[in-house]
Amino acid sequence: MTGEEWFELAAAVAGVSMGLAAILLLAIVAILGTWRLSRSAAEAQQATMRASITIEEVGRAISASAAQTQTVDWRPELERLLLQQRQLQDTMRTLIESGGTQDVASPALAKLEESIERLDTTVGQMAISLTNLIQLLERRQALK
Repeated sequence: MTGEEWFELAAAVAGVSMGLAAILLLAIVAILGTWRLSRSAAEAQQATMRASITIEEVGRAISASAAQTQTVDWRPELERLLLQQRQLQDTMRTLIESGGTQDVASPALAKLEESIERLDTTVGQMAISLTNLIQLLERRQALK
């Protein structure tokens, strides 16, 4: 082999090595991005679970209150639940936007999306029920 052939071989090996290093770097960046996304998704899932527990507690309190027919002002609790719902929606949008930029499909993110949608539906139903209950209790109080 001549010196020129050795140089061409060395240049080819260097080119392949640089290409592989670039691929490795991109893989590391993708792994870190996925890890950050999954951590955010886990935090959002925990927030969803806390909101769900709060909704259950409010439902139990409403049931107990309706059974005792005492007038209770549920507006602050309802406003707090609606604020939590908005925060969860904002978190979900942020997660979806950050997931969309990385082109990483995550089953955990899809599951979280479904949980948020169910929570949205539940909170909406709770808001309607609470509004109806407040109106009913106000009417009963006015009749007494």
